[in-house]
Amino acid sequence: MRTALNANGFLYLAVLLLLNVSCQQSKDSIVAPAPPADNLLYTDLTGKEVKPGGVVTLDLNKDGIQDFIFETQLVGDAVYRLDKVQYLIASGVDSYLPINDQESMARFNKGDEIPLNDFNGFFWYKISSNVLVQKVISETKPSYWEGNWKASNHHFLPVQVYKNEKRFVGWIEISVDTVAEKLVLHKAALSTIPERSVKAGS
Repeated sequence: MRTALNANGFLYLAVLLLLNVSCQQSKDSIVAPAPPADNLLYTDLTGKEVKPGGVVTLDLNKDGIQDFIFETQLVGDAVYRLDKVQYLIASGVDSYLPINDQESMARFNKGDEIPLNDFNGFFWYKISSNVLVQKVISETKPSYWEGNWKASNHHFLPVQVYKNEKRFVGWIEISVDTVAEKLVLHKAALSTIPERSVKAGS
C-alpha cells in the first residue's frame, strides 16, 4: 500500500507540474498592450459632449481647479437678421489657449509638436473665451457653420496649464458633429514634466 501511495503521489505531482508549465506558457504568450507615452497625465472624455445649453469642465492636472470650460451661447444679430449658436472654450487664470489675430484657435493633427512658446501667429492667452465653431441661423438663407474647427475629426487643441510658475503642455482631442450639432470630446493629456513640448495625441 505504501508503494502504491507513493506512485500515485508522484503521478499527481507530475500532473501538477505539467499544468503549471502549461499555464506559464499561456501567460507568457499573452502580449501586454503597449503602455501610454511616459510622463503624461490622461483624462478619458468618452461620452463628454457639448450641446446647446450644455457645459463641460476639465481639470487636466487633477488639482481640483477647473482649467477649461466648454459651453455654448446664443448671439442674436438684429441688423443681419440672424442668430449664432457659438461653441466656446474658456481658459482660467493659470490655463492658456493658442489664439491668433483673427481670434481663431490652433488645430493640430496627431503627431504635431506642441511648442512651449508662441508659434505661427498664435499666442498663448489666459483668461480667454473663444469660439471654436458656430452655427449661423439666417432668416434669408439656409443655416451654415463657420470656424476653422467646423470639419474637425479627432483633431487636437493645444493647451497649457501653469503650476508653481512653470508651464505644462497638453492637448484636448475634439471632433465636431455638425449634423447632431455638438462637440465631441474624446481624450485629453497634460505633461507631468514642466517646460517641455509634447506631441498631439501622444
